[in-house]
Amino acid sequence: MFGVPQNWRLESNGTLTHMYATDEFKAAIAYIRKLYAAGIFYPDTFSEMSTQAKNNFIAGKYGGYRDGFAALIAERLGVMKTDPTAKVGLLIPFAAQGGKPVSWLASGNFGIAAIPSGIGSDRMKELLRIMDYLCAPRFSIEGSFLANGIDGWDNSVVNGTKTPNATGQKEIEDLAYIGNGVPVLYTPLDPQFALTEQGYVRQLVAMGITDPTLSLYSPTSTKQTAVLTQLFNDRFLRIVQGTNAVSTVGGFLTDFMNNGGSQILKEYEQQLQKSA
Repeated sequence: MFGVPQNWRLESNGTLTHMYATDEFKAAIAYIRKLYAAGIFYPDTFSEMSTQAKNNFIAGKYGGYRDGFAALIAERLGVMKTDPTAKVGLLIPFAAQGGKPVSWLASGNFGIAAIPSGIGSDRMKELLRIMDYLCAPRFSIEGSFLANGIDGWDNSVVNGTKTPNATGQKEIEDLAYIGNGVPVLYTPLDPQFALTEQGYVRQLVAMGITDPTLSLYSPTSTKQTAVLTQLFNDRFLRIVQGTNAVSTVGGFLTDFMNNGGSQILKEYEQQLQKSA
């Protein structure tokens, strides 16, 4: 809504500005604080687990929540079982204060599966063939097995669609996420909704921005990620819940820089200069 950069903003002179240093970030934090103070947040927002959030949304306890794009169809169908007239969809960011909304585009991968460099060529070829199998297209025989397991054992047919049962939910997950084929929008229980999802994607891509450091590597960032994430979470919650004043938002940048941010910035800008 406020156009906050995705972690970093690349300036015209080739330098980087962290999002904590931007007016957009400060305005966004202040707005979230206003929403919380007005009672817009669900009371258990900061303590409930992911499954609880999904179930509460489906039960109609609140009007919206944050989740991955893939969860949209399941939650939509869950809500419509309770209220067939409900209209459930994706909230496309809208502009705040006449600005320009943005959508943070993902990196293109969720994680990395690596093969050790010290193995022999025959073993390397074998592992690559296994990875090919794990990345099978969604509707191939291999892809169907990775997603649904063994027919009649890991899944059951519900309304004409293979659906993992309790056994499948325990056995399939790791197998399905080591590697992945290209994701697809597939909504067999609500066929036309896939077209709606495509429309959402078009809008998000049109307003999408990327992190300019996405292809760069900072050893300090890797080392300090957990510390910096915890610093953000702590300070964010204290401001939103009113423990700290909104004016203390400047501490985000100070703490970031003092806990590795200065070195991270240096490492990224050095790489940008070399590639210029």
